[in-house]
Amino acid sequence: MVTSYEKKEIRRLLKTSTITEHNKEMIRILLDVMGGEEVDLIFHALKDEERKMKKLDKKEEIAVLKYKMSVDRLANIHAKSRK
Repeated sequence: MVTSYEKKEIRRLLKTSTITEHNKEMIRILLDVMGGEEVDLIFHALKDEERKMKKLDKKEEIAVLKYKMSVDRLANIHAKSRK
């Protein structure tokens, strides 16, 4: 059975999803007439995508921090060698 929570959550997830605008619009249009199994599949696929995107964002943050630390270390080494 399709719950209103799943439909609301799908609409929310579509806003940040990386799927094409055409596919987003088709899901929005057909969401009210889809059966429970289809809605479940879409819901879980969008949740997985959101989880993976968050994981990538964290990896990007870590990479940026490591880069900044490396640049700071090199700057300190360079400053010490000029003295």
